[in-house]
Amino acid sequence: TGISNVTLTGGEPLNQYGIMELLQRLAEDSSIDVEIETNGSIDIEPFLNISPRRPSFTLDYKLGSSGM
Repeated sequence: TGISNVTLTGGEPLNQYGIMELLQRLAEDSSIDVEIETNGSIDIEPFLNISPRRPSFTLDYKLGSSGM
């Protein structure tokens, strides 16, 4: 398809049903870089062992004063 970067975001992607299976399948495609934007409410450690290519993570946390 020519797509080389996939970003999973919105809500909390690590809390979605089937996320581990999705990430494992994406990791098998060496032409795709995978990034996950997470709010930090889910422990990322289980996702650090995805191979052959683990995703990169961006932690987007909100301060209490943000109203979010």
